[in-house]
Amino acid sequence: MRNHIQACLQWAQDQITWSLNDWTPVLFIDESIFCVDFTDRHARVWRTTN
Repeated sequence: MRNHIQACLQWAQDQITWSLNDWTPVLFIDESIFCVDFTDRHARVWRTTN
């Protein structure tokens, strides 16, 4: 786990000077699906398991 954290930190530090144009072709894919529901003026967020 520590190696993963270090790798994430290093990646973020490498990209800290990127401009908006540098980020344009980047696509972030999250492994989780989140559903957001606004009912009764309350935000409810849930995700499926796995």
